[in-house]
Amino acid sequence: MKIIKITFIFTAILIALLVLISLFMPKELRVERQTIIFVNNCTVFEQINSPSKWRNWCSWFPKDSVSKYKYNEITSGQDAQMAWNSEKDELGRGTMTVLSSTDCDSLKIQLQIAGQGISAIYFYCEPYQELIIKNNPNYQNFATKVTFGIIANASYNPVSRFMNLFIEEVIGEDIEKNLTNLKNFCEQNSI
Repeated sequence: MKIIKITFIFTAILIALLVLISLFMPKELRVERQTIIFVNNCTVFEQINSPSKWRNWCSWFPKDSVSKYKYNEITSGQDAQMAWNSEKDELGRGTMTVLSSTDCDSLKIQLQIAGQGISAIYFYCEPYQELIIKNNPNYQNFATKVTFGIIANASYNPVSRFMNLFIEEVIGEDIEKNLTNLKNFCEQNSI
């Protein structure tokens, strides 16, 4: 009986300590990656501004070939939306809505995945002249520095705050894969 009491007290103290530590951890997870794409910024922006064009480069699509995708009547820019429903737990179901779109420059998206809450995705496409002149004169003096980021809010949930420590690397790898795919698609299909 004494061992059970000691185990219970130890477990309660451990849980209280973990909750206390989580209060000092960031409530927001921000993961961001960048790449240089050797095409002009409007060419890159055209691919990210239209949810239906994400099939050309986004790594999420090949993960489930039978997922159902639905797009609203607005095909690109602000209020363009994609909804999906997948039998695979990895993808689940959700919606992606363009909140703001600044032509050839930046894009902000709301990502809502069932059971995971709401996150924000953002892109910045900046003309990048220095690099091309030095390293790649064959690309008609066009290059774009693309920034792709995701912001997820863990709120006051201590479990979510601890999970953020582990999922940052996974999300970062996914962003890097998508940027590589976007780079390859844009460079291979530019005029």
